[in-house]
Amino acid sequence: MQQNRLVVVWLSADRRAAADMALLYLRESLLAGDWQAAELWLWGPPVILAAKDDALLAELRETASLGVRLSACMDCAARYGVAQRLADEGIAVRGLSAELTKLLRAREPLLLI
Repeated sequence: MQQNRLVVVWLSADRRAAADMALLYLRESLLAGDWQAAELWLWGPPVILAAKDDALLAELRETASLGVRLSACMDCAARYGVAQRLADEGIAVRGLSAELTKLLRAREPLLLI
């Protein structure tokens, strides 16, 4: 695992949780130099929001432009029929379960929102 990397897992179906918590924190903490690397994982209902909310997509793009790697749960995106839309927006649609287990076992920094 990479040292000084934060993974934020966005689980909430609440759009405000993304805009006012996950994305805001990621942007501010990267600009402050708190983390060398950061990732945002969309897991569950957030994949729908990301695929269908253009304003939220713009915020995701802004966050990605700072170096945040964006990923979406492959099974979730397939279940909700948005995998291609997310991939077209540059969000990596991939399996995350095994990586989450590795993060937890290694006690890596992980923020759930």
